[in-house]
Amino acid sequence: MFNMFCDDVEKFPNKKAAWVIGEQALRSIGSISANIAEGYGSQSSKELVRFLLISRRENSESLNWLIKCKERKFITEEEFREYEDLCEEIRKMINSLASKIRKRENEKI
Repeated sequence: MFNMFCDDVEKFPNKKAAWVIGEQALRSIGSISANIAEGYGSQSSKELVRFLLISRRENSESLNWLIKCKERKFITEEEFREYEDLCEEIRKMINSLASKIRKRENEKI
């Protein structure tokens, strides 16, 4: 999703609002996978779950910025729907992974 949005941001108008919104969206979208990677590199399941939940919040923030992009007509309705679907898929994957890790940890007890 990050690379796809990078390409779209390049097409935004050369205006301050477009730059600010695009920058914030890029940061939050990029943070989704960065937090997953950071959590994966931790030494505990509890820490991994914590970073997964941070990633889920970043995913929600990304959707917020994408809505703003759509409202300002920086992206089309069709592009927004594609991003919205990706955000939903990512949210489901994060939730599933976090649940599996929690369940595995509870089974150890």
